[in-house]
Amino acid sequence: MKILTIAQRIITQIIRDKRTLMLLFIAPIMLLTLLHYIFQTVDEGEARVGIYHIPEGLNRQLIENDVERVKISSTKNLKNTIEDKKLDGIIISNKKNIEVYYTNLDPNKNIKLKSAIQGYKNKTKFSKSQIVIDNMQQKFEDLNQQMDKLKDQLKKLGPLLDRVGIDLPDTNNKDKQIDVNEDVLFKTHYIYGDKNSNYFDMINPVLIAFFIFFFTFLISGITLLKERTTGTLNKLLSTPIKRYEIIIGYMLGFSLFGTIQTVMLVLYAVYVLKMEVAGSIWLLIISNIILAFVALSLGLFISTFAKSEFQMIQFIPLIIVPQLLFSGIIPIENMHKPLQIISYIMPLKFGADNLSRIMLKGQSIEIIPNIIVLIFMYIFLMILNITLLKRYRNI
Repeated sequence: MKILTIAQRIITQIIRDKRTLMLLFIAPIMLLTLLHYIFQTVDEGEARVGIYHIPEGLNRQLIENDVERVKISSTKNLKNTIEDKKLDGIIISNKKNIEVYYTNLDPNKNIKLKSAIQGYKNKTKFSKSQIVIDNMQQKFEDLNQQMDKLKDQLKKLGPLLDRVGIDLPDTNNKDKQIDVNEDVLFKTHYIYGDKNSNYFDMINPVLIAFFIFFFTFLISGITLLKERTTGTLNKLLSTPIKRYEIIIGYMLGFSLFGTIQTVMLVLYAVYVLKMEVAGSIWLLIISNIILAFVALSLGLFISTFAKSEFQMIQFIPLIIVPQLLFSGIIPIENMHKPLQIISYIMPLKFGADNLSRIMLKGQSIEIIPNIIVLIFMYIFLMILNITLLKRYRNI
């Protein structure tokens, strides 16, 4: 009987808690729907390659491999051309040399381009082998005709064969040697990284951004929630202190530890794990600190909707999982349009893109638009935090 009483109390408690009911039944459905539409895109995306005076055979092979071709007018500033036209590679033909430049950012696109080029090489070798076979067959036929003529001459000479020497036709004429063109030399270059770069090298920036975002979000949210549940926040609100002073004070306190955590994680990734950074390490640290500030303000904002640490943890699937899915670990450009629009409200998307541009591409000025977006998100969340704090002030 006591067991049933306890069970009844738990059931009644959960039924009365609308947040728990939503996280139990609505959240899994929402996440499953999101994952379904994200992974519904079977195609990894069409590879785009810039072409400059390439052979017609290679052009046809690119078409057969469903590679989108974009004609370029110049071979200067290839990085700018790749960024402007959003290319996955560039192929330049120069007499007997064909130079292939891979951006090396998407392994799937690399495979498509390499497959097309290998197909062209195989067809070229096959064509040349066929030419050799055809020439040998023609030479064999010519030799048979000469032998037939020789037999006819021998029959006509008859008895003179023993007394007269006969010069046989010269079948080793140099003019009839097979002429096979030399293979075209392919030179391979990598715009970012090198031939040993793999998928995990490409997602290292995303992982760094994710861990910084996740832990700063969690710590700030749970800490402020604890301040509220223990009554500390209520005591503060009962004093003449202003709401924005409370929020800014919390942010300054959290930001110290968030900054230390960010610097430690970045330095560990670069100097201990030996992750390659093509750009400035200082710029990498600053970008991560800005992302951490956004995560702190988001953690404060979400904590206002939770009544306990357990409920704060329950918000992780709704807040953190979508952030990871839209961080670039799955190519956003291959998603459906509505999902691409949703990605623009995800701070981790802009933070991870900053890190990818710095670590993989060595860019600096190009990250300014992302920095501006993150700053606006931070200001917006701070205003929301100050506004929502009013609900806990009783006097």
